[in-house]
Amino acid sequence: MALEYKPDLSEVIDRHRLLWTRKLSDGILARLDPAELPFDDPLRHCPDIERMAAAWDHNYWVRRSVQDDLLPVARVSFGSSAFGGFLGAQVQFDGGAGWSIPLLESYAGLEQLHFDPENEWIKKQQQACRHYLEVARGKFALCETEPMDGLNLVEVLRGGKVYLDLYDHPGELHSLLQFSVDFNIRLIEMQRQIIAPALYNEDGIFSLFRIWLPGRAPWMSVDTYGQCASAVFDEFGLPYLQQTMDYFGGGWIHLHSSATHLLPGITQLKGLLGIGIYDDPNALRGFELLPKIRKITSDIPLQIDCTGGELAAGLAQGSLPGGVMYMARKGIATIDDANRLMEQVRAYQL
Repeated sequence: MALEYKPDLSEVIDRHRLLWTRKLSDGILARLDPAELPFDDPLRHCPDIERMAAAWDHNYWVRRSVQDDLLPVARVSFGSSAFGGFLGAQVQFDGGAGWSIPLLESYAGLEQLHFDPENEWIKKQQQACRHYLEVARGKFALCETEPMDGLNLVEVLRGGKVYLDLYDHPGELHSLLQFSVDFNIRLIEMQRQIIAPALYNEDGIFSLFRIWLPGRAPWMSVDTYGQCASAVFDEFGLPYLQQTMDYFGGGWIHLHSSATHLLPGITQLKGLLGIGIYDDPNALRGFELLPKIRKITSDIPLQIDCTGGELAAGLAQGSLPGGVMYMARKGIATIDDANRLMEQVRAYQL
């Protein structure tokens, strides 16, 4: 595969392969976002499929000369909060990504939940996948919409009641969590069948956080579990995430920096390819916690937010832990600055 918006695609995928197979413990990857480049959030145009795809096209076209490790991957998404629409919930849009009104008032309606190929939003998702593929061919890569794993889906369907359900309806909750596994697998496979020409490359797959992963591993999230104790995750999360990973042969986990208490459990997942820790405004940043995180995660590859200044200083001091993709979304002024910094990133070795 060749992509117009990533001229050095093969070389960058080789670097991703080393990282996500734990063969880059003494090196690093980096995403560098120059401030001079505009970014048009595709979700701002929801639910206009053509404008959403055009935004991705424009965003990757303007950064095609940035020589970093970001891969131009567009996710076909109306927003994670709109996920309930796939199950019949009412979806609303207000100047951005959609959100769905919780539809499961009680567990009496649990057995009515099912994957319906005729569902309005499932058909719209298929339509979006086909249109995105037309726009992306030969220019940028695609991935499926973000799945709603475990308690994430329960929160979409039940709202804030999810936290009471842990104590008031644990049995029914386990049934809904099993449904979430089966539903997400089917939805992922449906989308992948359509976008396959822009999704699979060599022996791996393009993934939501602008990366390439070996095999067929999906992006997975533990956002709702982050509001809970680790014991809740161990009982109501791990078994279901493991089922999904077993089905696809692996998985990649996203969490916020406020949820690092879940890391000991997450690291027990078999087939775990990597962990992305996204900075939460109400907690210490992942970069500040990195020494602690690395002790827990051992050699598991990581993706960590940082600033351009922090990355530059770490490169100069030789203090950046290896086996990490550093995401510098701020603190880099120009494309030339980014490319000069990338020369140091590629040469970095502990």
